[in-house]
Amino acid sequence: MNRHKYNYISLLLIISFSFLIFSVFSQQAKFDSLKKQLIKTTAPQKRAVLLLDIARSIYINIPDSSIGYCNQAKELSKTNNLEIELAQSLLCETRYVLLKGDIKTSIEKLNQAISLFQKNGNQKGLANSYSLKSNALGRMGKDKEELEYLLKAKEIHTSISNISGLASSLQDLSYVYCTQGAYQQALNSLKELEKLNLPESSNNFFTEINYGSIYFELKNIPEAILHFKKAIDIAHHYKMLDSEITGLTHLAESYAHINDFKNAHVNYSQALLLATSNNLLVEEKDALKSLVDLFETEKNYTDAYYALKRYKIINDSLFNIEKINSINDIEHKLQLTEKEKIIVQQNLSLEKEKVALASSKNNTLLLIAGLVIVGIAFLFLFYYSRKTKKLFSLIKKQKKEVELQKEIIETKNKDVMDSIHYAKYIQGSMLPSIKTMNHLFPENFVLYKPKDVVAGDFYWTE
Repeated sequence: MNRHKYNYISLLLIISFSFLIFSVFSQQAKFDSLKKQLIKTTAPQKRAVLLLDIARSIYINIPDSSIGYCNQAKELSKTNNLEIELAQSLLCETRYVLLKGDIKTSIEKLNQAISLFQKNGNQKGLANSYSLKSNALGRMGKDKEELEYLLKAKEIHTSISNISGLASSLQDLSYVYCTQGAYQQALNSLKELEKLNLPESSNNFFTEINYGSIYFELKNIPEAILHFKKAIDIAHHYKMLDSEITGLTHLAESYAHINDFKNAHVNYSQALLLATSNNLLVEEKDALKSLVDLFETEKNYTDAYYALKRYKIINDSLFNIEKINSINDIEHKLQLTEKEKIIVQQNLSLEKEKVALASSKNNTLLLIAGLVIVGIAFLFLFYYSRKTKKLFSLIKKQKKEVELQKEIIETKNKDVMDSIHYAKYIQGSMLPSIKTMNHLFPENFVLYKPKDVVAGDFYWTE
């Protein structure tokens, strides 16, 4: 059961990433269009909606930037008492916070959003909040509450005839029921989903995979095989290569379960061939893990050893990639902070230019006014003098804030670089010593040149 659950989650992430690659250009066009609309819009409510639309349009590509637009929408909504937009802003922030793994903060924001949606009678927003809260509770291991909120979301989507929301809730319900061992309820959810008669799409793959996983757990292997084959056909039709490999792996596991080792090997071989030829390490790792079990069942310990060795190599590679991505994420955040600093400095320069222009214009007006009437000239001089002082006071205050931000950024930068240098120290301690290498290989040399500080490669001896 845990293996099917892990594979399902991995598959969802992979499909989302594939969709991201194909849609990145259209999302950029949408982002540019929304930004142009935002510049022209002055009404607070419309600006808040546009800010949220911009945040959603870039959430998949650059979530760290999307949260900034969510925050702007929230502050604008608070200032203008826009409760629906404020609730949507909280929902927007929750998706980002949940992505970063802060479950406690996610629940707090969701409770605020739910309260606002209930107060204003916004059923669709309430249902979306319940679905997201179900997700958060599931990550906390609170299975009962996870199911409870998902059922609430389904009930609301049904009452307002929101077909897309209902379909999403039923798909999630089938998965949650299956992970909790309530297989009949999981089947009922999928059958209810089929009654919606939705147009055929790549989402049908998940329906068939869910069916297959449920029947596998119910020991109805022939039915599981039937649905896994359908899932493979759908993935092949929509050119979902990673999904096709996952379906083949599930199908092979089903054959192995009924001791049909011949068909199990055929499907494992096909899955591994597709994975290796397309450099899909995650799918290859999943297939190898199941193949090791098959070899052990057959008492073919030699092939099991080599399959397990390959599995460990891939697992180590994926772990190193994850570490490098983590370091890159820190560097990306640092770069974003530096960019924000530059923007602040540019805004400060613009303010100074505006003050200079205003001062020049004011002097001209005062000169003309002085020729007409001295009294009016003095009045204007006094007024604009005060205004200029306020502007310079504001600039001075902003300058102090920028300097404070600079100090904070430099401190954070030092902490990050210290961590990276310490990572280099740890990495160095893990590598074989020159003495060991000379002992094993009297005539040897090692060419090891990290790109910056920490390298992503390791060499070792046994």
